[in-house]
Amino acid sequence: MFDNRFEYTEIQIPVGGTVNFVGAGRNPHNAIAADGSWSTESVFKSLEQGDGDEALLTFDSEGEYVFYCTFHGNAEGAGMAGTLTVGGPEG
Repeated sequence: MFDNRFEYTEIQIPVGGTVNFVGAGRNPHNAIAADGSWSTESVFKSLEQGDGDEALLTFDSEGEYVFYCTFHGNAEGAGMAGTLTVGGPEG
């Protein structure tokens, strides 16, 4: 999570896979599913991740999730946002 973008805006992992959201830069960041099903806050215990802060999330259910930073994006996928696919053809 850089100022103010995600390094990867399209992520695909297998069911049971993990994603490590790492803060970088001057501004606080986070990652939240647009449908509210997961958030970096659940493991980091804060919505504000700074430079070097990590939130490792494991995804046990297949699905596709739009995610965004509440400071720099929105749930419609604009700004600092991306798509996470869990399972599918590769997983």
